Amino acid sequence: MSEHLSDLVLDEVVAGGAQPPHLTHCTTCRARLEQLRTHAEEIRPRAHFSRVRAHVLSEAAALPQERATPWFARWMLVPILATLATVVVVRGSMTEVPETTPAGPETPPPLLGMRVKGPPHVELLRLKDGAVNPLLQEGDEVALRLRSGGQRYALVVVMDSEKLVEALWPQAGLQSGELATAQPAPLFQVTQGDFVVHALYSETPLRLDTVRDWLSTLRPECRAAPMPAACLSLASTPPGVAHAAVSLQVEARP
Repeated sequence: MSEHLSDLVLDEVVAGGAQPPHLTHCTTCRARLEQLRTHAEEIRPRAHFSRVRAHVLSEAAALPQERATPWFARWMLVPILATLATVVVVRGSMTEVPETTPAGPETPPPLLGMRVKGPPHVELLRLKDGAVNPLLQEGDEVALRLRSGGQRYALVVVMDSEKLVEALWPQAGLQSGELATAQPAPLFQVTQGDFVVHALYSETPLRLDTVRDWLSTLRPECRAAPMPAACLSLASTPPGVAHAAVSLQVEARP
């Protein structure tokens, strides 16, 4: 039998994501899944859940906008900081977040990681105002935000109008990375151009070379921005692979 599923994957299922095949034959993981569901039902109605969620999102949006030397000068995205996590989890190891007490202000919760739950998706969050996938200007700083849909691994790449593909995450870029509970993800600074960010989620790692070969078969209109909405959810993905994409346009700054 394969190793057990992580809390991250099980929590995606609780949030409505797809159920990994492993759950059909593993009684241990099914029991853990029910425990997480029970815990979520108890926590979500509480008033401090909303406060903590708002705090975590505001902390992410308020991260210092540091700059660094370019990564690929000709590419849209340049990593500038590696302190933002991809998992929004108010729950840690089944622990509670401190409430406000008469003795003092509310204690900020530990940032155990950030995740946005839901079906497979990929988004870029503009740090200065929290806008998601907006029309960008050169120099804007954005954060990568992933929704794995219950899959264990992710590989995020960027493609330009010439069909050139480079890895954004994981940073090593040779194959998919496992989505850990507090997985850090880089921030990026954008440069002028039209691009498409593709995220591929899977139960086993995908090699970058394989993804490049697959993306080279996309219709021309699905390769670079502006990209039709029909290209954002492709039915021709390999078996067991979930795909999400976002089309981005970056204008010159006035």
